Amino acid sequence: EALRYDRVLCDVPCDGSGTLRKSPEKWGKWGVRAGLRHHPTQLAILRRGVALLRAGGTLVYSTCSLDPVQDEAVVLAALAADSSLELLAPDDAFDAETLRHLRWTPGLRSWRVAHPDFDASNGEMFDRWEDVPAALRATDGGDGVALHQTMFHDGHHGTDAFPDGAPFLDRCVRLLPTDDDCGGFFVAVL
Repeated sequence: EALRYDRVLCDVPCDGSGTLRKSPEKWGKWGVRAGLRHHPTQLAILRRGVALLRAGGTLVYSTCSLDPVQDEAVVLAALAADSSLELLAPDDAFDAETLRHLRWTPGLRSWRVAHPDFDASNGEMFDRWEDVPAALRATDGGDGVALHQTMFHDGHHGTDAFPDGAPFLDRCVRLLPTDDDCGGFFVAVL
């Protein structure tokens, strides 16, 4: 029998866009491709974390990114793949005193996905997976900068799990940078 854990933390690698305010030297390294490259790895880590979680356990998924492709999209894909998962509301995930002191906004319910060559493509973005040209779609042998179906909020994710979208994504927590000494952070408690 596989070893399972009561608690799992998936603090995944990300593009660090939430830390740009406190670490301006990162601006030169940041780009659209970085976020797109991280998405498949983030999803793989989250799925592994779920596989290690015992029934009734708690998993925290976090990034220091504010990019929904690295945040809500990863959480949505995991929820679509495993109906036993539940995304906790902030009131259930954090004690009242902690939540009172955090400066945060709810997770996003929808977002657009940027073209891998966003700057060169004149800022092209996609609302739905169906809008993505075949040449930009990820294949098993892709280089990590192609677009994946799991990056989109449109509820397709290979299942009919959320035919009406995913309004529950507002249960995610986006911690906002409040001064020069702090950064943005994303947290989802499953």
